[in-house]
Amino acid sequence: MAMNGSSMAKKFGVLEPNSPNGEWQSVEQTVTSPNTKELPYSLFQWTLPELKIRQIRQMSGGTSFNEVFLTDVRIPDAYRVGDIGEGWKVALTVLGFERGSSNGSSRVGGNWAQAKGLAEHLNLTEDPVIRDQLARLYSQYRIMVLNNQRVVAQTKAGQAPGPEGSISKMIWVKSMNLMSDVITKMLGPRITADTGEWGTFEWNEHLLGAPGYRIAGGSDEIQRNIVGERVLGLPGEPRVDKNTPL
Repeated sequence: MAMNGSSMAKKFGVLEPNSPNGEWQSVEQTVTSPNTKELPYSLFQWTLPELKIRQIRQMSGGTSFNEVFLTDVRIPDAYRVGDIGEGWKVALTVLGFERGSSNGSSRVGGNWAQAKGLAEHLNLTEDPVIRDQLARLYSQYRIMVLNNQRVVAQTKAGQAPGPEGSISKMIWVKSMNLMSDVITKMLGPRITADTGEWGTFEWNEHLLGAPGYRIAGGSDEIQRNIVGERVLGLPGEPRVDKNTPL
């Protein structure tokens, strides 16, 4: 099948236009249908000549995302994932894994131990305000870890991720934004310039990237709607586009 359109894709330094690794990207094809149930879900390689990839520069200076343009990209049916009418279901499953596995990484900006280490390095562990903020951060971090352990246990048991994965995403976002508040309080203006001091400047990338955490993988508003409607069973918001072709 031939595909045309554009998409946003994560890069994180490995999904380059001429990557020798032939990294794979997924795509949903829109067909003339009044709902998402008719979407197929396919895979394609970044090395296809019909692809145009443009990096997106973020305010942190990094390029964690690409904008991908598809022009008459022909994808063999063998690369389709699931049945033709199951594309949306596959996409939701992928999103469920992404949201359910949201957590802090070992990189600066996502680790409780690094925040604690910075406080110790700056001799701020006895400051009552900093101690209070660190206690809140640790509590939130433990909530995130325990929730992730629950998700991992479900996955090992063979359960597909469900809408409750949005809870993990919201916990992660809250943790990362709280991390920003604590680090900013500890470093002050030193967070904006590279003084060469241990544990200072690298936090700048996290601080500038924190606003994007609320958007990545679906905005906070979308996550709350998912939890409210699909987990708690609350009435859905009124929509006027349910019968509008995609």
